Amino acid sequence: MNPRAEILGHIRASLKRGPLSAEAARALELRLAGAPSIVAERAKGSAPELLGRFCEMAKRSGATVALVEDVRELGREIARFLAQESLPRALRMAPDPGLDYIALIKQTGFSIARGGADPSDRVGLTGALAGIAETGTLMLASGPSLPMTLALLVEAHIVVLARAAIVGSYEEAMNCFRAGGAHVLPRAVTFITGPSRSADIEQKIQYGAHGPRRLHIVVLETSP
Repeated sequence: MNPRAEILGHIRASLKRGPLSAEAARALELRLAGAPSIVAERAKGSAPELLGRFCEMAKRSGATVALVEDVRELGREIARFLAQESLPRALRMAPDPGLDYIALIKQTGFSIARGGADPSDRVGLTGALAGIAETGTLMLASGPSLPMTLALLVEAHIVVLARAAIVGSYEEAMNCFRAGGAHVLPRAVTFITGPSRSADIEQKIQYGAHGPRRLHIVVLETSP
């Protein structure tokens, strides 16, 4: 007997109910399989509507968002953000093969190191599995290609998000992740909504309490 069946067996026993009959078990499975998915209205819409809603909700949460047409504009946008925030032009970038094209930003004079963040690193650069329009949330999966220190330890987190990866709801994002065919599950799937903030101290919002003070999302219209 597996642990789940054992736990459910104890619950049934405490309720003075015996094991489910084969017929009841089949009926329950059919009911669960056919259960409707409840999706919030703001998670619905066309691709342009979801893009607009994602940007709006991300900004509401304190993130900044920029849309760029293709990778040729990527370096200029990152340089603009770093200059605006008085941050060094030195990046610690995730060793994600999907970000290899960002070598183009070296043309803009960046210093780039790859791997997990060190305490001295101020800016981390990663991709994201999905952007969720419902709440302006990013979905990241930890692993060798995405050390989570890049999203948690640095002062500023820059995320390059493909426009095609923006979906309406959390359920849709998880369904896309499951359908991706990953053979090794990540240690953690992390959802990030805006920069780190807390109101624990005197009920005043403090940024950078448990992670980056700044979150900048660059939506890439056309992926290479």
